Amino acid sequence: MKLYKSSNGFTQEEIYEYAGAKDCVATLTLSQESAEVYGELLTVAFVYYQKERIAIEKDKTALNDISNVKAKELLGELDSSLHAQLLKDGVPTKDIVEMIVGPDTEDQNTYASSHLRKPKVLEIPIESKGNGDDIRFMYGALCHFISDGIELTPEEHNEYLAYKIVLEPEKLTENEKAEIFDENGAIVNQEVAYFWLMWKKNAGKLTEKK
Repeated sequence: MKLYKSSNGFTQEEIYEYAGAKDCVATLTLSQESAEVYGELLTVAFVYYQKERIAIEKDKTALNDISNVKAKELLGELDSSLHAQLLKDGVPTKDIVEMIVGPDTEDQNTYASSHLRKPKVLEIPIESKGNGDDIRFMYGALCHFISDGIELTPEEHNEYLAYKIVLEPEKLTENEKAEIFDENGAIVNQEVAYFWLMWKKNAGKLTEKK
């Protein structure tokens, strides 16, 4: 753990150097208006769009003119509205007076890096009920990202479409239908089909013919 203090707050450069670059968990002590909104203590992971991370990797001062830093609250202490607000609008960097930063991790999300890493995977067996409940949480999270204006990765987008077919097929837009199906209503998008078939397999709904 490392402790950083600044009565005048931190710059975007400092926040990225201390915690953001390696996606470290940080417990923030907030002052002024931010403490009234989020509470004095807030445990987060800082969030960067790909273009922001690329920019700051090239120029450490690239984000210093941006007053707020976006973050994801990790302990579930905020209600859904404040959680979304923190993720979308962020917290003023000048209101962060102390940061306790967790140890570095080798699994950080450095988009601009050309180094390939093999992530550690923890497999948790889940019994699929076949009614969509087992994918509802992930689908809800992806919907939450979209509503907050957070761009999905191509893989997440395909997963979102597959789960939407299962859970909310009536809400598929015409553009989404064109992306997924052919004129006969068969799934022709192979990436979407992968996630859809994986769900059917885990739900015990996949026959040998399919």
